[in-house]
Amino acid sequence: KDEIKNGLMTISNHVFPWDNVVLRTLRPFKRMEMPIWKEGAESTSGEMYRLAGGIPVPFTMRGLYHLMNAMDEVIKDKGWLHVYPEAACWEYYCPIRDFKEGSFKIAVDNKIPVFPIAFSFRKATGIFKLWKKNHPLINISIGEPLYANEKLEEKEATKDLCSRVKEQVILLAGFSSVEENEQFKKQYKYYKYTNPYNEQYNALRNKTSNEILY
Repeated sequence: KDEIKNGLMTISNHVFPWDNVVLRTLRPFKRMEMPIWKEGAESTSGEMYRLAGGIPVPFTMRGLYHLMNAMDEVIKDKGWLHVYPEAACWEYYCPIRDFKEGSFKIAVDNKIPVFPIAFSFRKATGIFKLWKKNHPLINISIGEPLYANEKLEEKEATKDLCSRVKEQVILLAGFSSVEENEQFKKQYKYYKYTNPYNEQYNALRNKTSNEILY
C-alpha cells in the first residue's frame, strides 16, 4: 500500500479485447484508467469503455499532447493508470511485441512504480474443453514493481525503464530471455484479420489454435 499510495502504472501485452476486464479483478472496486483508440471509443461499446475509465487516443499532435496531460492527471490524482505499450490488440498472439516508450515518461516524471503484467495461454482442459475447444485458457502473471533510474537523464531513464519492464513481461509470459522471444517471433505463424472497429485496428492472430504456444 505504501508503494502505490501516490499512484501506480501497470503495463501488459494486449492479446484479447476484454483483457481490461481481467485486469480490474486485480484490485476490486478500484478504478483503472487507460488510453483507448478513437475507434473503440466511438464504437457500440464505446460508452462502456469510457465509463470504465477509457481515455480516447486522438491522432493529431495537439490531441496527443492533451492525452499525455490526461494520463498524467490520473497519477497526480494518485490513481491507477494502465497502458498497453504494444498499442493494438493482436488476439491470442504469444510473443511480446515492441513497446512504445512515451507512456513511461509519466512514470519517470512522477517517480511511481510500474508493475509488469503478462497474459499467456494454456490448453483448455476438463469442462472448459466443452465450450473453449477452439481457444486457450489464459494466465495472468504479475511481476515486482519497477522504478525509473534516477541517475539517468529523463530521456535515457524513460528508455531504460521501458526496456526493463518489457524484459520482465517477456519472462512473465514464459520466455527464458529477450533473445528467445525475438527468435520465436521470426518463426511464429500468423495471419492478418480486420478488427470490426477500423483499419487502424488491423492486427495479427494465429492460423489455427494448434499453433498457439502453450
